[in-house]
Parts: sequence; C-alpha cells; structure tokens
Amino acid sequence: MRRDDPRSRELADPGWGDWESQRALQQSIVDQFFPWMIAASVAPRRLIFSHELGWDIEKLQSWTRFKKVFSLYNTLDHLAEAHGVGTFPGPGECWHIGGDQRKSLEPTLEKWFGVPIPFSDLSNSVHANLTKEPGDRRPESELDVLNPAIASELKMRSVHELTHQIGRSKVAAARSQLAELEPRLRQEWIRSKWKSKLRDIEPNSRPQAILHWSKRVPNGEVEAITLDVEPGIVVPLLLLRPAASLKKRVPIVVGVSEGGKEGFLAARSHEIEGLLKAGLAVCLPDVRGTGETSPTPRRDPDGDTIDGDEIVLSSTELMLGQTLLGQRLKDLRTVLAYLRSRPDIDSGRLGLWGDSFVPVNPAHLLIDEQPNWQIGPEIQHQAEPLGGLLALLGALYENNLRAIAIRRGLSSYLSILEDRFTYVPEDIIVPGILEDGDIADATAALAPRPLLIEGLVDGRNRAVSEDVLRQEIGPVYKAYQEKSPDALTVRSGEPISDFAEWFRGHM
Repeated sequence: MRRDDPRSRELADPGWGDWESQRALQQSIVDQFFPWMIAASVAPRRLIFSHELGWDIEKLQSWTRFKKVFSLYNTLDHLAEAHGVGTFPGPGECWHIGGDQRKSLEPTLEKWFGVPIPFSDLSNSVHANLTKEPGDRRPESELDVLNPAIASELKMRSVHELTHQIGRSKVAAARSQLAELEPRLRQEWIRSKWKSKLRDIEPNSRPQAILHWSKRVPNGEVEAITLDVEPGIVVPLLLLRPAASLKKRVPIVVGVSEGGKEGFLAARSHEIEGLLKAGLAVCLPDVRGTGETSPTPRRDPDGDTIDGDEIVLSSTELMLGQTLLGQRLKDLRTVLAYLRSRPDIDSGRLGLWGDSFVPVNPAHLLIDEQPNWQIGPEIQHQAEPLGGLLALLGALYENNLRAIAIRRGLSSYLSILEDRFTYVPEDIIVPGILEDGDIADATAALAPRPLLIEGLVDGRNRAVSEDVLRQEIGPVYKAYQEKSPDALTVRSGEPISDFAEWFRGHM
C-alpha cells in the first residue's frame, strides 16, 4: 500500500532504523510502542508537530493520531503544526529551526503565548509587530548557559566519563557474581546472561544448501554454496579444500569478518594458502549484511545515506527485539551445523578465525572528528571487530570447536566509553551487555581450548599496548593459568607469520 493512500493512516508506522535513537526505540516494533505515542502523551498540554520540509500534514499518520488523542480531551486547539518548504531531497532540508520553519511556527506562538512575530516575518497587522527589530542572529555569548569560569568551578564531568563509571561498576558487579561460582558453572552463567542480551542466536540445524559451482585451484578445490538460514536470509560461502585431502575427511577453519570472503581473499591470501598447505580446509561465509550481502559496497559510518547502512540494519534489529550481532551469530552457527553434516569434513576438528582488515589508528590522533564529518588532516579509521566477536561467541556457544583465533578484535566494550569520540560501528553494540561482564569475561569462559589473540584495538581503533592488554583481559589470563597456560597465546601489535602453524598444531 502506498504511504499516501488514505487507508495507510489506519496502519501502524514504526519507521525504520535511524542514527537518532529516539526514532528507533529498542523493542518498539515488537512491543508496538512507537515514538508518536511519546509525543501524544503531551496531551492535553500544547504540542507543535514540526517538519523541516513542506510535508502535507494531513497525509501523515502521526498527525491523524495526534488529532484523535487531543480530541479525546476536547483540546484540538492545543495542537498545531509547523513546516518548512520543498520536498525531499531538496534545499529545504535543515537540522535546526530555519527561517521557513519560523514563519509557520511564529503565528502559533503568538496565538498561544502572545509572543510577537518579528517584523521581518510579519504577515499580519498586530500592533506589537510594527516595531522593526534587527534580523541578525543573537550573539553566542547571550546563549551560553555556562561560561568557562563557572564550568571549571562546578568540575562537571562529561557524559562519557559518567557512563564509563557506570559501566565499570556494572562489570565489577558481574565479576563478583562470577567469582562466587564454581569454575564449571561460570561458562553456563555467561552463556545464559549473554544470550538474554543477544536475543535469538539459535542456528538452523538443517539448512538448505545449494552448490552453485566448484572449481579446481592449484592448492585444492573451491565450492560456492548458499545456505538458507531462515526465510529471506541467505548466507553465501566459499569452501576451500586442500588438494591432498580431496578423498578424506579434513579439519576446517571458518573465517569470519565484516569484509566477508572477498576481504579474506584480498587481505589474507597468504594465511589461507598456509592453512591449505597444512592440510586444513577453509570456509569463508558472508553472514547477513556483510560481504556480498552488504546493502552497499561502501563501508563507513556515513554509508550512502546520512543514516549509514550499518546503523539502519542494527537499529532496525533492535526495534524488532533482536540484535544484529546475535542474528549474525545465528548465521555463523548455522554454517557450523552445515559443515558438521558434510561427510568430507572432520566434525571433531573445527576452528574459528575472526579477523579485521582495516588499518589501525595511531596512538595519538592529530584531531578527533565525528565519523560522518571527516575532513582531515588525518583519516580516522573505524574499527571492524565483528569477526573477533563472532569467533568468540561462536566458541562460547559451540563446545566442539577445537581452536579459536581472534585478530584485531575489540579489547573491551568499556573502552568505547573511555572517550567522547569512538570509532566502532553500531552493529556490534549489544544494549546492556556490561551488566553481565565484558568481552574478557566471555573469552575466559573458553578455557582450556586453544586461543590465539593478536592485535586487539580499543574503542578508538588504536592498538592496545601490552601493559594495558594485561589489565583489559586479566580474566582471560587468570582462567587459562588455572586450566591450561600453554593453550593461550596473546600478542600485541601486528600479527606474525606463524598463523597456519598455530592452527595446525592445535587442530
């Protein structure tokens, strides 16, 4: 049904994912609680419904509902609208109250509160408006709530400092609960708590698989396959098998990253070749919204729209009562279920490899900038820790994985709150996750399985130094020290070349 069809005004309009959280309320679709309800709750007080462009107000679903709510109080005269000019996209777009909006807003303010209409916007003969006032904007000094002197006396802390303190207290409380549990129960605690935050992560145990083509390559054979995870969700993957093992069951390493299989082939061909020569098969899936299933080939916070595709996808999942990270974990677990069903794969020897292919930011940036307004003098790269998180979570919920490698993953969710500027995508955010520990606590639950951690980054996509790393992943060191010290390998800085050998030694 077209949005301008009169019947559409009788339907709920939840909107879609947006970078402004008030437009994309968590659980709003699944709970049928939409932003217009918050605005309508103002009734019977006064409400001005405003748009930046020249929308036809009578065709908007929210306006129809506002009128109905205010009618219940017999206060339709307490409801008004203001608008700009033109259509979208067009010159009328603005992120503030511009001149066109003021012209439709001022008559309402005059009617309700007696606020005079400025002479420059005059369209009536009210006596109070006959005195011409300067049309220039007021100086910023008149708008200051706090000047620097008063602000310094108050010793006010920034929002990120406050949220970091809250996050730290929540993580500390979770770790206190973990410390009271027996070691064998800690993994179940983490699994249960994190699943409640990730939402639906259960795999399709019998996905439909379609082989599209297979080719012989110098070191083996490649198959292009798609898996139907659920209606409308298809995961394409490449399966590479070593030439010397085409007639026997082989161990396999599954590589996951935001860049997908194409990113692996372009940036990690040396490692893939090493794994094949070591007799290990390699599977490279594109979980939903990554690789060839990404809605746009451009990957950055701004994307091809002002909202950014990763923001649209992730916030829409939150509105639906899910998380995009949890949905991608479901895809990965479905891939693992498929691989276990293949007669040519040794289901008892599966490994996970999570990676990122983006450059790391320098320790000291020349200047921090909002991601979608970068103009220089230095490019700030956004971290892509999805691969590392999926490798961690895949191993957390799949017991029979033999070895796990995490490269350029996120050191902690807390690190995102250490600065007012962050360089991480919204699609790895899990609301409330710090209530149940941090990344290190989930990683510690993998002990004693072999684990390789290389080149972790913080919330600003900077390499984490060895000293800071020991603090960040302290629970991991402790868990492996108690169970299997030799199974843990942690390296800061750039990855080194014995990657394939590490997997072969532990598979």
